[in-house]
Amino acid sequence: MRKSDKIFAAIFTILCFSSVSANLLYSPQQVMWNGKNYEFELQLIDKSEVPQQVTLWYRSFGQTNYQPKELFESAGTFLGNVDTKEIKNGQIEYYYEINYASSRQTVPSDSPQDSPLKHSTNTFSNKVAILSPEPFSTVTAENFVIAVSLYEVSGNVNIDDVKIYVDNVDLTAKAYVSKELISLTPSAKSLTSGTHKIKIVYSKNETPVTWEAIVQEKFVAPSTTNIKTSGTGFVELLNNKVGGENQNLSKAGATVNGNVEFFNYSGNLYLTTEGTKREQPRNRYSIGLNAKWLSVDLGDFYPKQNELVLWGTRVRGINGEFKSKFFDLQVAVGDLDSKIKQLTTKITEADTIDQSEIVNYFKEGEERYLSDSDVTFIENGQKIIVPAGSIKITDDGTYARELKSARLAFGYAAGKLGITVLKAKDKLSDLTYKTGNPKDNVVLGADFKLPVWNNKIIFRTNAAFSLLTEDIRNGAVSSKDLEEAGFSDLPIDPKDLEDYLIINTSTTPLNPLGFNSIAWDAGLDVRVFRHSFSAEFKSYGSQYKSLGTNFLRNDYKGLVLSDKFRATKNVFVNVRYENFSDNLNESKEATTTNNRIDLGFNVFLDGNLPQLGFNYGLYTRSNDAASDSIQNKIDDKTNTFTTNVAQPLELRFLGKSTASVTWNFTSRADAVSDAAKSSDNLVTLGLRSNLRDLPLKTSVSYTFKQSNSYQQLQNSLNKVDNTFNSLLATGNYTLIKDKSEIYGGLGFTKAESSGKSVNRTNFNVGSSYYFNQHHSLLGDFYLYILPDNNDSVFKLRYQAYF
Repeated sequence: MRKSDKIFAAIFTILCFSSVSANLLYSPQQVMWNGKNYEFELQLIDKSEVPQQVTLWYRSFGQTNYQPKELFESAGTFLGNVDTKEIKNGQIEYYYEINYASSRQTVPSDSPQDSPLKHSTNTFSNKVAILSPEPFSTVTAENFVIAVSLYEVSGNVNIDDVKIYVDNVDLTAKAYVSKELISLTPSAKSLTSGTHKIKIVYSKNETPVTWEAIVQEKFVAPSTTNIKTSGTGFVELLNNKVGGENQNLSKAGATVNGNVEFFNYSGNLYLTTEGTKREQPRNRYSIGLNAKWLSVDLGDFYPKQNELVLWGTRVRGINGEFKSKFFDLQVAVGDLDSKIKQLTTKITEADTIDQSEIVNYFKEGEERYLSDSDVTFIENGQKIIVPAGSIKITDDGTYARELKSARLAFGYAAGKLGITVLKAKDKLSDLTYKTGNPKDNVVLGADFKLPVWNNKIIFRTNAAFSLLTEDIRNGAVSSKDLEEAGFSDLPIDPKDLEDYLIINTSTTPLNPLGFNSIAWDAGLDVRVFRHSFSAEFKSYGSQYKSLGTNFLRNDYKGLVLSDKFRATKNVFVNVRYENFSDNLNESKEATTTNNRIDLGFNVFLDGNLPQLGFNYGLYTRSNDAASDSIQNKIDDKTNTFTTNVAQPLELRFLGKSTASVTWNFTSRADAVSDAAKSSDNLVTLGLRSNLRDLPLKTSVSYTFKQSNSYQQLQNSLNKVDNTFNSLLATGNYTLIKDKSEIYGGLGFTKAESSGKSVNRTNFNVGSSYYFNQHHSLLGDFYLYILPDNNDSVFKLRYQAYF
């Protein structure tokens, strides 16, 4: 990459990763909700290094733990969906994690778990509060209870006009009707599996309330052995030109679903030539079989057993689940990481190295590090002479991390007590020369969930205890060695437990009685009338660690309270309060306390009136560290404001359109260091239109961003100002209805930082053609005009439907 490109990349990184919605990183439409899924897009423009993996971390508003979702790439854009059923209250919080071979980045870059991105969706009717079943939710036929609150519109209710329909069948005679509540429990036998449409009429002068819910599939063996199969498959060819270098890539994938006899089956395949043998595999494959009581997954799967033990982490192997009314059994066996071989070389002549490099040299045939007696120290020990014949690790490998986990739950229906056991261990035999820190981990967990009042109130709790050995290369320590270290009167020799857990001086905790490796939480969810309230308390010990939930933070405890409710018929309010602190075992000199307050509202007006949204957040961190403490003093405060307005328009030429304005402002103040102060101001204007006389959809957006920070230069502070302007226009034209379309876009970007200015122009054009209902072809071309260099991407994709 040329010098000007490097300047642009540096400015690009500063501007994009300091903002929660910088246009350069991902498309202006951050999240789309199609009624059943939240659709996420992350578009990476800087292609100087291809990510190894991109992960979406998400949670419902009011929750504290995030769940991972792996995103898959298509022509520079990473895509993924989250099922609406996983988001309890219509508001999702999320951030992106981008892993490269040499680094890790997040969006947003600053405290993404504490200051995530947000998206709200109104899951209520504009006038009537839907209590049950929730729109697009899945319930059993026995639990299919229809209930709506008419509290806000009771003055308009005429009981004589009330009608309630299920799949266009009038069931009013079986319903309970009042001016404030309508409820109905249809016969379970009359409800077939699949989607059902509900319509409620409460006044001749008002629009009926309609929504859909899904009855859980009933596994009934068909009377014939006919196999029903459907799916899609694709082959994709790409040519990337980045910094003057060409890269040809190919991808292929397929998804298959069907049923035969008494079970359903599914298959997924994703193959890519991206990556190397020195990286974890990017290919994905899975086969699933699902019957009434039993389901089995082979290949890559994401088991969810206990939120503290194993939850959403990718495992390659086999996963089985048995379900009944009285007990469930889940078993997962496979690898968390795949084996990568070491690359070594034998040095033929004595070599002089820095003292820190000794970890890369081994004694040939003995599989051990070189000892002091094997080498010669010079320059007061700063340099080392390594003898000829030593083995040098030129590229280290990775141990295969094996996982075995099982959860057994007892109870009735949804109220069950679960017990989970997890064993994760690195396979030492994978590497000839034992390097790094191969681990051994055992976790015991329990969970309990009790829903009442048709899932309107849910009590949930999780608890877990972990033992983790950070380095198992030297095996288990003997009881004699532990006694010499001060641990006397041990009831058992650790050597006898090696098959279950390798215990040595790197095991945490060595003394389980300190309770530092215990994690637990308890929560209460209440969804009544117009409120979606959640309360959760959690405490995660400083030494708690499960390799099945590597993303969990430890050494913190706190409380989270949140509520999303309908203040009036058109106004929805969300509030949230968090208080967390660390230093649970008082091993630090100071305790850090985090407080967070969020307050927001959305206004959904009728007709062509604007839709409004506002959110304010206050996040503070502080500790009681003394000025002479080795632990840094912390005392900072961050304020965030977000405002958005969307106005439907009916323009003579453009037809139906939507104009939008979004403003984000972030300001951080630090009482300890002025160098940590910063501010960020982002404004986005957009206009989306469907032309009246042409089959053309257009979108125009303009983004302006201004931010500043401070650099400490000797005894003075230097203020750094960054500005960013971007204009993007796209269009989609239908050539032949349901057959062919062309689309394209043109964008201009100007980035300035500390007096340096870089311009970029991006252009793309593409077309798709459907030969028939089974075959289609798509082509895309992207051009990025940078100073002294042009980058490009060309994609050709064939897709089959069957």
